[in-house]
Amino acid sequence: MSDKLIASNPKVLVVGCGYLGMRIARLCISQSTTVYALTRKQDRVSAFAEYGIHPVVHDWYQSNDWPRLPEFDAVFVCVSHAAVDGIKPVETHVKGLTNLLRSLASTPSRIVYLSTTGVYAHCDDGRWLDESSAVDPNRPGSVAAWAAEQWLALNLPADRLTILRAAGIYGPDRIPRIDSLRKNEPLNSDPDSYLNLIHVDDLASISVKAAQQKDAYGLFAVSDGQPVLRRDYYQFIANVLGTSAPRFQPEESENNSTVRRRGEGSKRIQNRHLLDVLKHDFLFPNFQAGLRPLLFNA
Repeated sequence: MSDKLIASNPKVLVVGCGYLGMRIARLCISQSTTVYALTRKQDRVSAFAEYGIHPVVHDWYQSNDWPRLPEFDAVFVCVSHAAVDGIKPVETHVKGLTNLLRSLASTPSRIVYLSTTGVYAHCDDGRWLDESSAVDPNRPGSVAAWAAEQWLALNLPADRLTILRAAGIYGPDRIPRIDSLRKNEPLNSDPDSYLNLIHVDDLASISVKAAQQKDAYGLFAVSDGQPVLRRDYYQFIANVLGTSAPRFQPEESENNSTVRRRGEGSKRIQNRHLLDVLKHDFLFPNFQAGLRPLLFNA
């Protein structure tokens, strides 16, 4: 019996076809998959068409007048977790998902929802976290993601849902704080706290595998599994760029003692379950491998 969920002539929908979603779409097309993309921006239509993507123009927050959608084998939800004017964070993605599922011709074999490791309860001691760790989001985007995770779990069969809690995404044109390093501006960050990262191309590949593989349902913590201290991360960038050593300026409390920036925390994401199930072979197994070619062209 094949371990593939989708046998032949697949058809997928990408909701949120931006930095990550576009890479998912192009990877699917390279595998002879028909790709539709939901967008609320009319000016994206021609760009989608150039890549062979079928555009579906609609705002997923609008419940009325959805265009007629075909049946899909898989749906990828890669919508930004940013705040939306007029909608509470706990309601944003839930509202969009509710409208989306009502408008689909049938429930796909797999829905892949891109969540975030920000949903985990705050910790600042560098402990390892995995799929079983406590959840208690405290930032708007993480609140939206956690609400969506719970809603999906209640409204989809367990074997049709994959949730990917992604660590910090980096890649071409997305290297956090590179401009500050070039200007030698102080970084408002604790140098001895951990960063957890995943290259956008690895995350796209993991997402597609999660849609194709029969046993790739459920929850996955997604990172390269190589957490790095912020001090070492920024020093590596400075060394490659030939800039001055990074300067750190953590926030100060009322008694002038330095404290870790609110919401930053320090945790390490364990990716063992991801490796065990998806058998993913990382294109960029650590931040050095992922950043070095980007920095030489930066």
